[in-house]
Amino acid sequence: QLQFQLKHCLTTFISLWALVAYSQNIGDTFTDNHISYQVTTINPNTVTVTDYNTDGGTSVTIPQTVDYVLSTFAVTVIGNEAFLNNQLTSIEIPDTVTTIVNAAFQANSLTRVTIPGSVTSIGRRAFQGNPIVFASVLATTPPSLVGSLEDAFSNRWNITVLVPSGSVTAYENHA
Repeated sequence: QLQFQLKHCLTTFISLWALVAYSQNIGDTFTDNHISYQVTTINPNTVTVTDYNTDGGTSVTIPQTVDYVLSTFAVTVIGNEAFLNNQLTSIEIPDTVTTIVNAAFQANSLTRVTIPGSVTSIGRRAFQGNPIVFASVLATTPPSLVGSLEDAFSNRWNITVLVPSGSVTAYENHA
């Protein structure tokens, strides 16, 4: 019986250790496929993109989800200066992203951008310093802007913007 109790105690200890060793916490940071993330919420599991290593190239696809410590996290925020000055020529933003924060894509070489319908907020200088000539905004309700449209896109007068049919007036009134 002593052997059984020791075995049971050891099993319980290992299980508890595994639970502690493989837990996630708000604020944890990790990198996957050259993109750095910070855990922002647990249950639901969400992360913010915080940085990018240019070893990943100039064409970036941000994933909808990313795995960290045995859990899957939705990518919901592109953080402050996350892709600043990385010579990016192409970016794909997933439809899980709701917020693009200040200077997220500032000072790159983007000529086209598609902003998914899930994005509800765009920060100051989010796309400034890019030679963007075409933007497709998929939201039927215009995203709120922190600052003005000029703050978000430095060359806004030269950009052709495609918005969903039936929402043109909403965007004109929002500009």
